[in-house]
Amino acid sequence: MRRCATVRQVRGAGGQARVRRNLSRRDSHRSHFLQRVSDSLAFAGLRRGIKRALRWGMIAKRFQDLIAWQLADQLRQHIYDITESGPAARDFKFKSQIREAADSACDNTAEGFGRYFHPEFARFLTIARSSLDEVKSKLKGGLQRKYFTREQHDQGQRWAVRTHAAMMGLMHHLRTSQAPDPFSNWTDRE
Repeated sequence: MRRCATVRQVRGAGGQARVRRNLSRRDSHRSHFLQRVSDSLAFAGLRRGIKRALRWGMIAKRFQDLIAWQLADQLRQHIYDITESGPAARDFKFKSQIREAADSACDNTAEGFGRYFHPEFARFLTIARSSLDEVKSKLKGGLQRKYFTREQHDQGQRWAVRTHAAMMGLMHHLRTSQAPDPFSNWTDRE
């Protein structure tokens, strides 16, 4: 209703194109942001979830609510499953390194969530992303050493790419938004 009234008022003054251009530019910035976030995600399920979360202003109350952490946890579980038995289980150093890298991606995401300020959280997500890169490198090395089958390697790479995309979307959100005031819901009680 408000937009129509504004357009009608300006239409008589001869500024119709300017008002419509400003309205469409504002709308296009929002849709462009949503498109960039959804384009960075690897699959459609996350894309719809991010759009809904942004539209409805959903807030994660626990680190387990973060899609990025959930995907990192799925990757960690996959790594533990494929290193539990077989040739990778006998190479203790390799097994320990790839498991620690997968753990680090989850742990740094959770630790960053515990920080209040968005730049700090984004810094921890950067560290978690580096751990994901280490997992991808170890998966490649494990495939070359014949510790994993091609299918196990590809599944791990897919989980790593999905997790990376979710972390990038979250980092973008953290860098372009402000953290809410932590004391805005408090009332002065005497």
